[in-house]
Amino acid sequence: MISSPSGTYSGKAADVWQLGVTLYALVFGRVPFSDTNVVSLYTKIQVEDFTLPKKPLVSSNLKDLISKMLLKDPKKGFHSVT
Repeated sequence: MISSPSGTYSGKAADVWQLGVTLYALVFGRVPFSDTNVVSLYTKIQVEDFTLPKKPLVSSNLKDLISKMLLKDPKKGFHSVT
């Protein structure tokens, strides 16, 4: 769960994370986490790190943006934006 620094659910952080998933899918043509089982998918989202594919080649700025948007720690990246 994406939470604010105070430990409560953060809708803004969840929105940024979901936009990161959408941007990842638009750029790379697949989602960063995938599984046929919903419970396994949720576990992957919570505990696994995503990887950026080598192809297509994208700028380091875009890689940085996607990486920051998909951070699970809301104290880092864009999740802390108010």
